[in-house]
Amino acid sequence: MKLQRRFRRGSALSWAVGVAAAAVCLAAGLLIGQFARPRTPPEAQIPWPVFATATHGQDNFAVCTGQLDEGIEAIFFLDFLTGDLRAVAMNVRTHQFNAFYHRQIYGDMKHKGDVKNPRYLMVTGIADLQRGARNERMGRALVYVADINTGVCVAYGVPSTVAKTALGFQAAAPLVPVDRVEFRTTQIRD
Repeated sequence: MKLQRRFRRGSALSWAVGVAAAAVCLAAGLLIGQFARPRTPPEAQIPWPVFATATHGQDNFAVCTGQLDEGIEAIFFLDFLTGDLRAVAMNVRTHQFNAFYHRQIYGDMKHKGDVKNPRYLMVTGIADLQRGARNERMGRALVYVADINTGVCVAYGVPSTVAKTALGFQAAAPLVPVDRVEFRTTQIRD
């Protein structure tokens, strides 16, 4: 009879110790998790998607990125010496470049390639352009190319090739000059 009581008393005590140990471990885990997680200030918690474009230039070459459509970005290349403005976009399904764009910009900048040291600035922006006279849909990116020598800036639109590239086909289209503005109207002597 005495053995039964000890057995009962021992099992109740073991059960109570086990529950208490589990509670202590749970509380310690919650405290460690609360203080060990990285803190994000409320102003850094943005409830909408954020997009960024990148631009870089080196000697006679410039690159930048721009959003063509939701989830589709293009990278633009400008070769100062040849005047070639090119862009490529990657297919999100095939993980390969399959949209290609091109424009020779010397004519748009009002010089014929006779500038000895061409200097350009290139950035991208976003504009939801309406369908033009040719009734073609344009991508969201605009590429602004400014010629420092002539003082001319041209905005280029990117024709949408989403319908063709979504099916996995390659597409090629010319970059379309949308508008041009002269930002330097005074003649500068060298």
